[in-house]
Amino acid sequence: MKWIWRILDGICALVVLCATGLWLYGLRPSHGRNSATIEISRPAAQVWRCITTDELTKKWVSGLEEIRHLTPGVTGAAEKLALVERYGGTPGGTR
Repeated sequence: MKWIWRILDGICALVVLCATGLWLYGLRPSHGRNSATIEISRPAAQVWRCITTDELTKKWVSGLEEIRHLTPGVTGAAEKLALVERYGGTPGGTR
């Protein structure tokens, strides 16, 4: 009977350890953010045109519904945008 309690104690300790690990993982600085890297084998001028033109960006990024310019009057690399996307047929959040 003593071995049953040891097994149950081990299982409980494992559950507590996993829950603590997930809790700590949720405290990391980048929680709640997604990022992706894409390598494009095209000339920089061609890619820049697709990124800076809203209509071309909507064609290039699948699921993109809306682009909001957060820094009016600023263009180029310093410009901040909010991209509204749709995932799996349901409205998504901003990126």
